[in-house]
Amino acid sequence: VGRADTGHIAATGRADTGCNSRTVKYRRKDMMLEEKIANEFQRYFLSMMATSKENIFAHSDEIEVRKQIKNELYEFIGTLNEEQKEILSVQSNLIESIYRYRSDFYSADDDISCQEFLNGWMKSVMS
Repeated sequence: VGRADTGHIAATGRADTGCNSRTVKYRRKDMMLEEKIANEFQRYFLSMMATSKENIFAHSDEIEVRKQIKNELYEFIGTLNEEQKEILSVQSNLIESIYRYRSDFYSADDDISCQEFLNGWMKSVMS
């Protein structure tokens, strides 16, 4: 049972009937993926901050794009089915993989939404 449901259990002595084991499993998978994404970004960000100011400035666009990817991934997770979430959970370096996909297939001048290239990346991972 997720943290949000514990107050309901304490008050009533039973879990909310709308929260079945499948829902709990989905929420755990979402939370696991969100934590994975946060940790990946944190490692990347800290490694960048450990470099020179010149290097940070030289990579400022990359840092911002990766931050945007991280934020969009949080929302993107909610749109995925169980199989897709399972595939993402075993992928290493999600943000790096998506960033490279974006760099390889789109230029900085392309007017494409983050959701569009996330969908394209997901299709490439699934095939």
